[in-house]
Amino acid sequence: MDAENAYLFRHAVLRDAAYGLQMPAERARLHELAFHLIEQAFGGRAPQPPALDQFPPQKFSAHAVDLVAAELADHARQAGGLGGLQRLYLQRAAEIASLQFSVQAARLWQELAALETGVARAQALRNAANTLLRCGQPAQAEDLQQQALELARQAGHVQAEIGALSDLARLWRTTGRIAQALEQSRQNLKALTHLNDQAAMGTVQAQVGLLLAASGRLAEANEELQAAARRQEELADESGLANTMVNTCGVLRELGQRQAAAEAGSRALAFARASGERQLEALALAQLSLANSSLGQDDKAEELILQSLAIFTEHGDRRNCGKVLSQVAAICLRTARMDQAQAAMEQSLALARDQGERYEEAFCLGNLAVVYIDLGRIEQAQKCASQALELHRALGSRRGEGIALRVLGDGATAARQFDQAQEHYQMAQEVLQEVGDIHGRAVALGNLADVYRRAGKLDLAGKGFDQALALHRELHDRRFEGATMCDRALWLLAMHDAAGAKQQWLAGADLLRQVGDTDEVARKTTDMRQACAQAGVAAFEGAAP
Repeated sequence: MDAENAYLFRHAVLRDAAYGLQMPAERARLHELAFHLIEQAFGGRAPQPPALDQFPPQKFSAHAVDLVAAELADHARQAGGLGGLQRLYLQRAAEIASLQFSVQAARLWQELAALETGVARAQALRNAANTLLRCGQPAQAEDLQQQALELARQAGHVQAEIGALSDLARLWRTTGRIAQALEQSRQNLKALTHLNDQAAMGTVQAQVGLLLAASGRLAEANEELQAAARRQEELADESGLANTMVNTCGVLRELGQRQAAAEAGSRALAFARASGERQLEALALAQLSLANSSLGQDDKAEELILQSLAIFTEHGDRRNCGKVLSQVAAICLRTARMDQAQAAMEQSLALARDQGERYEEAFCLGNLAVVYIDLGRIEQAQKCASQALELHRALGSRRGEGIALRVLGDGATAARQFDQAQEHYQMAQEVLQEVGDIHGRAVALGNLADVYRRAGKLDLAGKGFDQALALHRELHDRRFEGATMCDRALWLLAMHDAAGAKQQWLAGADLLRQVGDTDEVARKTTDMRQACAQAGVAAFEGAAP
């Protein structure tokens, strides 16, 4: 509801004419009158929001009048501030916009920063910067974060300084500067150790874990996340524990520890519900859905992801609705509901664009390309992947660029455009190596090796498979190790080593079964039978050696 419809002026032209006839003092009086009428109509005076310079930050509690907080702040401004009421409602409007992931949050926080000084101003600028980053404006976000950092240092406030540095590390991660982000996060952890700020240490330690995961160092990431969870458990930090266990669930799933991932996801959900934070509960449901999918339990996964979608919808969180719809699309794709998969992914992309979420839009385009590849719509897939690549480059998202190049390689492979596929995969592995994404690079190298095999470049294929396998084993990634062994077996077959090929293929398939990836076993089995038929040898059946 627009508060304009709840008071005084009914017709826009009449309103503007009447307004223009008033003297400045009379205008201020009318704005003050409008302020009080609106405030009364929407539930009365809201309480002061948590102080921005309070550490640790207190939770924000919504109030009925927040619906028109931005209008109240504007009326208070034009009435001369009304003794701090402009600041009160401006912060409340900014807090609500942030909770709703609204693009307006950045403007509101910057307006509030102009009214604040010292640490409070730094905190407002940090919040504005985080919104700008989410909306795909990293350069502007980094400028505001640097301003916030300088204000915190001038005030001699170490916790605010570390907060700004942590935000910068998050920004660097988003734009592909993972090594720089990891180094800064480790420095932040040392500084917090001197302050003995256990709660902040848990949060930053979890951030270190996420950065290790982003660089493909999944085993180390799991260790850091587990350590962060132990610290948070000692503090009874249910909200922090829920976030950490959500991320632990994802890392364990990537490590192939699927049952452990499901258990971590269940713990995340329990902690989220105990904290009473419904949107955090929805995040936990989404991660637990992924864990159930990895166990082949698509019915349960779909039930969980629809619960997550319902909560995000209830809270008007269109940003996370879009992310959840990507998971819905993946489940529909696996269960052969192709039209529903396409519709969900396209809706996810539309929501990202509607919200101004340019990073999310870029990743949605890449995911939609994957859907189109599975649907056999290769030309559309290549178009989406090219758009994703262009957007990642515009945003300076180097890791996203590497991922988009890899999807372009997948599309070219599906179109049997092997020269283009080789070029895309080669560039992808170079970019992913640059940003420190070891796992992503290993996948690109394996895909490149398989393209070399298909193109008859067997020497290059053998070297590529060996490089990819060495990286997967270094990372203890049994799932991708198994998949790469199956692909390498077909290279051995092309090298006329049928016995060695059978031994390697059976061992790779056994690894995939051990981590529960039966879908990948089925795909590799189809590829193997075709290759064996072409080579004139019996299909590889039997137990692993």
